[in-house]
Amino acid sequence: MGRRGPPKTPTAILDRRSSWRAKVRHDEPEAVGSPHPPDWLTDAERDVWDRLLPRLESMSVVGAVDSESLAVYVSIFARWRECEDFIAKHGMVMSVKNSEGKEYPQVARSGRLADQLIKLGQQYGMTASARAGLAVDTRSSKELDGIAGKINPRLVQP
Repeated sequence: MGRRGPPKTPTAILDRRSSWRAKVRHDEPEAVGSPHPPDWLTDAERDVWDRLLPRLESMSVVGAVDSESLAVYVSIFARWRECEDFIAKHGMVMSVKNSEGKEYPQVARSGRLADQLIKLGQQYGMTASARAGLAVDTRSSKELDGIAGKINPRLVQP
């Protein structure tokens, strides 16, 4: 049986949200460093890696430990792109004698790969809903203290 409930939010993200939980969690390992691409990536996969990594680093969501999971993402992305290129060139349906036609296998494969990309991408904040969870409150602490003081005066830090 899998774990119950939603996945835990990383402490770094909780800290960006100014959550009290970030201050009480001390056992979470921190992802440091920059991921390095594995040698087995193809040229197409390496191109995706080179485009994607700066974006993820600017969001502070990757570390050196993420190399393999990021490599899986770029591999799936490259395969999905191959399927989409095939579909663009040949269409979605092949003509079959004495039949209305049959869907190319690349069409179903593209859909499955897209589902995997979305699931993996959410782990790195690559979807709009995942990025919404990474939002940082840009208001000043004085302004936030004023709001918190109206709600509960004990929340205001001296």
